[in-house]
Amino acid sequence: MRKMIIVWIQVLFLLSPILAQEKESLGNFVTRSEGYYQYIVTPSVKNFSCRLTTHFYINFMKSQSIEEKFNYPIKFVWTNEGRRYYVLEPLPELSDSLRRQALQYSQMIKNLFESIVLDLQKMSFRSPLYDIPLAASMSASQDTVNIEYSFESNSSTVSTIEKYTPSGQFFKFIWQFGTQKVINYPKFETVKGKWICNGWESQVYNDKNEIVSGVATRLIYNRNFESKARYLPEKIDVIAQTVEDPAKGPQTNSVAIYLKGFTFNEDVTVLENETAKNSNPTSQ
Repeated sequence: MRKMIIVWIQVLFLLSPILAQEKESLGNFVTRSEGYYQYIVTPSVKNFSCRLTTHFYINFMKSQSIEEKFNYPIKFVWTNEGRRYYVLEPLPELSDSLRRQALQYSQMIKNLFESIVLDLQKMSFRSPLYDIPLAASMSASQDTVNIEYSFESNSSTVSTIEKYTPSGQFFKFIWQFGTQKVINYPKFETVKGKWICNGWESQVYNDKNEIVSGVATRLIYNRNFESKARYLPEKIDVIAQTVEDPAKGPQTNSVAIYLKGFTFNEDVTVLENETAKNSNPTSQ
């Protein structure tokens, strides 16, 4: 009889972590899991900025024998209110035609970075669990924690599903907007005992559930900044594949984005005209 009691006690102890995981609240899961991630925006960060360029802009500057100090034409500013801004840095002395070309390239850099910045915000700027609403629903199985919620965007409803391992590692993000569906597969590595996002793969589906485009994004970090107190991306490789004509097969394009000069908690003053005040501040 005593042996049976001991066996049952051992079984209960073995099962208790699983039972606790199944009963864990959303708030506890988020709080517990956030501590396992490396990310840029720690509680002391009110804003940060960095300078942006691409390999094609650098090559353009080199072809004109321009000084390297002009290689980063865009300053990106992010604030913890969720606002982001792009500031054009001073350009070198150029002819009118070359200046127009430099401005076109600068706009391309801004558009390219803007196309990935929400994913960066989700997986690198903050922990992936930061923006999960309290009203989200959570369900858990033996190997997956599903978190589901929806939000309004441009008068339409976006439905999302985030998938985590029971230990809290983010591995799949699904969002559906009308007939379009996007699935992201984040990739993490362990650095100093915490997870850091080193990229993700995205797939876009049409209303027939066919993949029409895909993007692979890879983050390369500067791991010597501030004596390794904070890991900052210094290069982002983006490889995009689209299928516009099935007869021609997929078309692949790649670009390298470079980041440098990270600065934290600057005094930021935004001067907005009436048009800017009425626009979406996160797209300025």
